[in-house]
Amino acid sequence: MLVVFAGGGTGGHLYPGIAVARALVRLAPDTRFEFWGSGRPLETEICRKEGVTCQVLSAAPMPRDLSAMFRFAKSLLTGYFEAKRLIRSRHVSVVVGLGGYSSFMPVYAATRLDLPTLILEQNAVPGKANGFLATRVSLVCLTWQASLKHMPGGANSIVTGNPLRQPIIEAAKAFAYGPSRGILILGGSTGAMGLNSMVIEVLPKLAALGRAITHQTGSQDFERVSAAYRTAGIRADVRPFIDDMPAAYANAALVIARAGGTTLSELALFGLPSILVPYPHHKDYHQMANARVFAENYAAEIIEEGVGAGEGLAIMAKNLLSDAALLNTVHAAALAIGKPDAAEEIASRILSFADKG
Repeated sequence: MLVVFAGGGTGGHLYPGIAVARALVRLAPDTRFEFWGSGRPLETEICRKEGVTCQVLSAAPMPRDLSAMFRFAKSLLTGYFEAKRLIRSRHVSVVVGLGGYSSFMPVYAATRLDLPTLILEQNAVPGKANGFLATRVSLVCLTWQASLKHMPGGANSIVTGNPLRQPIIEAAKAFAYGPSRGILILGGSTGAMGLNSMVIEVLPKLAALGRAITHQTGSQDFERVSAAYRTAGIRADVRPFIDDMPAAYANAALVIARAGGTTLSELALFGLPSILVPYPHHKDYHQMANARVFAENYAAEIIEEGVGAGEGLAIMAKNLLSDAALLNTVHAAALAIGKPDAAEEIASRILSFADKG
């Protein structure tokens, strides 16, 4: 049986698919899987590191300029026929959409061929591709209960949680939270300049809290951020990218991060208190909807980018880190949101649909 995972472009889309693929092999060792995507550099690098096959298909994001609409339409049509041909020639059993524009045509082509199809939605507000496909696929697997109200009528949706990689799950099982540990700042894999700038603005105040600081800057912002630490005379573990996330989580009492679906799912699994800075430039502002899931469950604080936001961030961090009892309460609230068995549940559903197909 061959299962195709379509989409990616970012770690937040790809890693859940990889987690489900690994779970599939654990449940049914004869299962084969492939990833089909757009060939973006980060996507290619993640597939290489994880040792998974990555097939590149024609795909393009929705253009903002009307003059690019012809090229966009041509890419869609080409991607559709490429996907249809590959599905037939490789005898694909199930297609799983991971979200993003490169997931759209492979999943749509599979629905036209009456194959079992599933889509994974990591965010509280579904993306455009998943929103369009929701009523056409066999099953929509949601991360958050709050997503149900955003699904179109007629969609077959269940809340499974966001599938996470096995090393993360195993590390979380062995994790014991400690409110005296350090501050972990996650500026994204490529760079979250707004969040990084908020931190730079109040570096002396964060350092004065007396906690070890680990800061993932993102590859594009490493030089600027590391220079700011040097200029301020603050010693910290500043890196462009953190490969060993379980170790980073194990040393944290508080996390300052964006509010992407996979990041939040990992924070919940470890029960880590957090201050969330939602990315403000998505049209649907879906990271704010993600963050509210945590804030409404008393598992995180939210602060938006803007003038003076750095000062607010420093005050929040001080209030949390000065109260061990509060940190432990927030830890328990975050832990209650986690769904460690999401990958296995989704893999079981895939196998069930494959049998029916």
